[in-house]
Amino acid sequence: MKKIFPSFIRPSLRLRLFIFFSSVVGVFSIFLYYYLSKQFQENILSSELSKTISVTKLVESTVSIPLRQNDTSGIKEIFSSLRREYDITYIVLLNEHDDVIAGFNTDSAALHRYRESTEGNIVDIDHGLIKTKGSIRSAGTEIGTIHIGFSLRSAFAELNVQRRELAWISTIRLLIGAFLVYILTLIVLRPINTMMDRFISVGKTEIFSQMQTTGYEEIDRFVGSFNAMVVDLKSMQEELHSVNRTLEQ
Repeated sequence: MKKIFPSFIRPSLRLRLFIFFSSVVGVFSIFLYYYLSKQFQENILSSELSKTISVTKLVESTVSIPLRQNDTSGIKEIFSSLRREYDITYIVLLNEHDDVIAGFNTDSAALHRYRESTEGNIVDIDHGLIKTKGSIRSAGTEIGTIHIGFSLRSAFAELNVQRRELAWISTIRLLIGAFLVYILTLIVLRPINTMMDRFISVGKTEIFSQMQTTGYEEIDRFVGSFNAMVVDLKSMQEELHSVNRTLEQ
């Protein structure tokens, strides 16, 4: 602990204990913030992923009929309804030959490499997207696939709100912890300060007064030894005075 202070500063025991325990509280608060923040993110993303998978399965069934009938206007109407209800970045509809036959914002879809989701659903945190893929079937035969990119803007906005609240809570927890540490150091060091005051008084006037017990076993053993020393010292002084009176006679 001494190495963190300049040579001309001699920190008290109270300051050292306060710094040490406050650092422990601070590290714990930071750890708790990042841990809970990570948990919030995982929960929100998991919820968003489940929702987008359900929506994709719903789209599979609704697009199946107009796709089989080559009803382009019906497909566009379904896509428009989907965009009104959800924050969609892109939609790409492919036929059984893997050709694009309909979609929304297909250039953005290509930029985000929507075909990477061929093996399943992908959470792309870097681009703020959830990429889903749905298989469109008719009479048990696959007649097309649909790729949808769901934006995570609302999820990230919710996550940022939770992180700000968590940051405030962590700050308050840190301040309360530091205050409790300060009170604790006062309580723990009170018997020691009492002994220090007693030692000073011994060196001045109250030479033979004894210390009161504190209720702390370790310190009370020291207090008992100190009081025994005071008794011995008083006895020795009385013997010395007796010897001096004898010599004077």
